Amino acid sequence: MRPPNITWVFGVNSNIGLCDREEHVYAPLDADARELAQSLYEAGYIKVEYIRKEWERWAWPGGYPLYYVCTDGGVLCSKCVNDNIKMTSDPEAERDWRVVGVDINYENNELFCDHCGERCESAYCEPDDADAPASTGHDTGEDSGPAEDLCGY
Repeated sequence: MRPPNITWVFGVNSNIGLCDREEHVYAPLDADARELAQSLYEAGYIKVEYIRKEWERWAWPGGYPLYYVCTDGGVLCSKCVNDNIKMTSDPEAERDWRVVGVDINYENNELFCDHCGERCESAYCEPDDADAPASTGHDTGEDSGPAEDLCGY
């Protein structure tokens, strides 16, 4: 598990005529928004406006699903951690909302969010994977048989 960083979202406009767009700055939770905006000015943007903070939903690189761990050991899914951003990004929040870590859920199909009760998405193991037959049709009667049959061995 690693310490959480947060994405600070700014509306920006450059001096080369690009239209308004969002610029995402990945920084620690306790970063100073003014300093982040200043770094965007120094990078050449002429208009910089803070919009919001958001927690990552997927790891980069790889796009693996993330879950968040709170001070009390509870787990929050990426949807709930963002839906409750004011509490989860507040370092003075109650223990059950104060995020202290983030990790990738590779294969745990029994990891549930303590707020909404939904299963946290996993990268390689979905609940129905164990029940799925080894066929191309997945229980539709279109079983292709062993791989050797498909390859002509």
